[in-house]
Amino acid sequence: MTISVESPAVAARLESVFEALGQCALIVDAQGAILAANPMFCKRAKVHPDGDSVSGQHLSDFFCGTWAELASDMRSAASSNRVTFELLGGAADPPGRIGFHVSGMRGGRGNGNQFLMVETSSDHVSEKFVALSRELTAANQKAAKVHRNYAVLENSYQELERFSYFAAHDLQAPLRNIANWLGFLKEDFGAGLPSEASEYLEMAVNAAQRMQELIDALLTLARSDTVEMRKEEVCVAEALRDVVATLDLQITEAGGRIEFGEPLGSVIADAALFRLLLQNLLGNALKYRAASRAPVIRMERIAAPSERAGLYIIDNGLGFEDQYKHQIFHPFKRLFAASEIKGSGVGLAICTRICKRHGWQLTAQGVPGQGATFRIVLAGE
Repeated sequence: MTISVESPAVAARLESVFEALGQCALIVDAQGAILAANPMFCKRAKVHPDGDSVSGQHLSDFFCGTWAELASDMRSAASSNRVTFELLGGAADPPGRIGFHVSGMRGGRGNGNQFLMVETSSDHVSEKFVALSRELTAANQKAAKVHRNYAVLENSYQELERFSYFAAHDLQAPLRNIANWLGFLKEDFGAGLPSEASEYLEMAVNAAQRMQELIDALLTLARSDTVEMRKEEVCVAEALRDVVATLDLQITEAGGRIEFGEPLGSVIADAALFRLLLQNLLGNALKYRAASRAPVIRMERIAAPSERAGLYIIDNGLGFEDQYKHQIFHPFKRLFAASEIKGSGVGLAICTRICKRHGWQLTAQGVPGQGATFRIVLAGE
């Protein structure tokens, strides 16, 4: 018999007391269906003491009255704390009436209300049971409050995501105009400008370009959470080849090399989002390469049931301190100044969102000066 409540510790204590009670005890749902019965009730009802023959039956199988009447009386007793039911003539030994103390409880997530019924010969019930019942109520009230707060935060997060998307989208037109006018100014009058003014103009053009890159990254971040998913079987090697072709210019300029070990197999994923995931991870490795050596990026797969199962992207770049292995996935978290390494600061955040939508987990490990390893733990592995 398992009692499902929000607090595992409370559930364990309640189950122990439930089994050991010297009085009849039941757990029923709001419609009066019996979810669990303790040994004492099974003995009184002349059924097998493990309670399996009772679970799934209704109060009306053991007590006089229709199922609707019994369920209604039981629910009402959760407020008045006590209800008396008359046993069916042939259902118990000895037959008669049983008074129950009734306490409301909440099942696990997705379950409806449940009620704990314990036999009592009077309005008195053991102090131990009352204390446990109060603890159960307090724990579930606390859990309900946490769930409500989570719902509020989730709603606020979604509103912020929508705002970010529309704000970034609406900023594109005026920014494009600024970049165009700066381009016209440089083209038509750049040759006649003093050197200091030309320098200021170049700084303005670069700032507009960085702003455009940031807006593009914000839009990609928002879309990675909202785009409709079309999952299918995707060949990892083919997706990797597509991404390498897309990054060909960056790889060539960096003098880099992309390697992969066979077999990479396939994944069930949205093909476009999976390619975007690989593109951001490879692009990140190229961006954070070591100045003293050409970047080498290797992708490999360790199959289940190994404890290390997953897809791996391993590079020989700058690496990072272990204390930053979680922070690097936060939007706009940079380990190097923008003046040192260009970028929007949201690439790995996009990767995290894509993995989360697929039910995957993305982790990272780094060694300063030696490189970094990113691991995608696939669902079911």
